[in-house]
Amino acid sequence: MFLKRISNTTPTVTRSDFLNAFDLFKPFEDISNAEIEQRVISINEQLINKATSWEVKSKLLEDLCCLLMSMNNHDAEALMRISPQWDQCLVDGPKEGRSSLVKVYCIAIGFFAYRLRASFLPVAERLLKNLFGLTQKRITIMASSGRVAIEFIFRYVQSSKLMESLPEFAKHKASEIRTEAVNAAIIIVQQWPSEIVKPHLKDFIPSFEHCIGDAGPTVRTSAKVLFKASESLLNEYQSHARTVKIYGTPARAPPTSRLPPPKTALRYRMPLSTEVTKSLTLSPPRQTIRPIMSMADAKARHLVTGSLQHLDTSRKTTIPLMSKPATNQKADALRRRTLFEARRTRSQIPVATGRRVSDVVIRTEKVKKIEADTLSATKSPVSLFSDPQASPPKSETKLLKAKVESLETRLNDMEKKLETVLHKNAELQQIVSSQVAHIALLEQRNAGDTPTKHNYSMPEESHC
Repeated sequence: MFLKRISNTTPTVTRSDFLNAFDLFKPFEDISNAEIEQRVISINEQLINKATSWEVKSKLLEDLCCLLMSMNNHDAEALMRISPQWDQCLVDGPKEGRSSLVKVYCIAIGFFAYRLRASFLPVAERLLKNLFGLTQKRITIMASSGRVAIEFIFRYVQSSKLMESLPEFAKHKASEIRTEAVNAAIIIVQQWPSEIVKPHLKDFIPSFEHCIGDAGPTVRTSAKVLFKASESLLNEYQSHARTVKIYGTPARAPPTSRLPPPKTALRYRMPLSTEVTKSLTLSPPRQTIRPIMSMADAKARHLVTGSLQHLDTSRKTTIPLMSKPATNQKADALRRRTLFEARRTRSQIPVATGRRVSDVVIRTEKVKKIEADTLSATKSPVSLFSDPQASPPKSETKLLKAKVESLETRLNDMEKKLETVLHKNAELQQIVSSQVAHIALLEQRNAGDTPTKHNYSMPEESHC
């Protein structure tokens, strides 16, 4: 019986146990590929059936491996094309409850990975979840069989798709699964060809950085081994990437690792001509342009401030547009009105509008009157715009009321304190008068020489 032949004394299953079991598989003679495919499909149906006993299942798994042994490599690839018809038995096999049967399933999976190599990838991707789940079992035969089967898959089924799926298991909540994921990554880094590993190395190795600080000690130890093993490969990858970036394809790379010094920008800088340098050095500086106002606008803007002495009526002057702020709202209103009238008089010239000269004269007189009123307002703004007899604003009345109330409260407090002081003073006077009367009585007794009686009697003895 196959189970008896693969049984060992220790419960832990090792790689040598798998290899010894592989030697027991013998190919069938005089069997065609079509018959092999039919038998494989029928074996799958029997293995999936839950009514089949575990002894029969172990014999069927042995026959399955012998059928694979009977096929050549080319024919085995043809068998993998119809894998959806027979691979379900291998996918569900690690879920069996009997430890000895799980061991046979893992040996069969390892044998398929050993024989088919990269062609076994579609089935291996579906197997990984159940195999990693075996590693956290408390039964030693199951856990060790799952670990060896994972080792065979990652050792012989070399594909970048397995690298992409491995970091997911490194984040599992079970420390046993995380440890096996890191161990599988070590196999990839150490034993896989660099042509497969290098293109994915930049994203593959950093996905295991969190394992260095993992809570599980075995995970931390395996992670240290992984990063130590990948150090040389990372350096080689970086130098290779740098060479390709500078020189193009690796075939054009120089024989040594020395790179030529970078060309500085000064070697390619073109000298400037003398005309350009003169235009740069002798160009006049930019001048700020200030707005030019007419005389009427200047007068209207500066009426409120009273700065009319420096204005020249014979020409236009350059005056800043901003004027000083008005003293209050009335002065501001007068300023705006003056400016408006000045603009109207300037625009209503008899030649342009066709009006009579008398209308213009009347309007100019009005403007002069407004200017005079504005000047008088600016000279004495307090007498015109502030009424000393006017009532104070509401805010000031509120403040005054608050001050009066605070003074009244303070006065009441002082009165209460004064009453308490007076009461205490009256009490002290009574005490003083009583003391004076007592002193007078003592003086009278001393003056009359009244003898004082002294009690010289001894105290009685106490009888104990």
